[in-house]
Amino acid sequence: MKNNLFTSRRFWCTGTVAAALAVGLTSSCGKFLDVAPQGQPTSQQFFQTQADATAAVNAPYGKLREWNLTAFNWLAVTTLTSDDAEKGSVTGDAEFLNNFTFFRITPTEGSVQGYWDGQYQQINLCNQVIQNVPGVNMDATLRGRYVGEAQFLRALAYFNLVRAYGGVPLLLKVAETSEELNPTRATRDEVYTAIINDATAAAAVLPAAYGASDVGRATKGAALSLLAKAQLYQKNYAA
Repeated sequence: MKNNLFTSRRFWCTGTVAAALAVGLTSSCGKFLDVAPQGQPTSQQFFQTQADATAAVNAPYGKLREWNLTAFNWLAVTTLTSDDAEKGSVTGDAEFLNNFTFFRITPTEGSVQGYWDGQYQQINLCNQVIQNVPGVNMDATLRGRYVGEAQFLRALAYFNLVRAYGGVPLLLKVAETSEELNPTRATRDEVYTAIINDATAAAAVLPAAYGASDVGRATKGAALSLLAKAQLYQKNYAA
């Protein structure tokens, strides 16, 4: 009986300790895994000052200089598929561009994917500005202008997308769930409506010109020009 009792107690003690450890590990693992991003601020932490807002709105301008937006991928998708240009040079120089000149494009073509990715990266940067800058304590006129600049740049990105791919997913806010990150494909008309709305809002707040330190930023004229092009593509001639 002593052996049996001892065995029972041993099993009970072992089970109790194991259960306690399991609870402790679950709690510890939860705390261990629930760690804020390290090495860079989150959007909730970043948008605090006027300088932060300036840095945020400068980001999509910097993006315009990247490969996916204004280098070979842009040339391939927008120009080599038209009668405006051909690749030229020798056969082996950037030979992949011939796929666009001669319409041999397949879904695995890297430039098509790169152009798509670049536009959505740009849209995400703009969404961060549009969503977060209104909450920053800063000069009200400048705050409105920054949002307008981001609206113009977002409209430009969607204008590039809709002309290349037709209807595309519309991301008009910072995605917080997997469903929001992967919305269903919008129609061509829905995309143009978003472009027209953004360009109209931007034109209402952007200045006609800038001082020397801000040359290159989106102006009222740029927003109105984009708005006019979008309306022409939609055959809204009376607009």
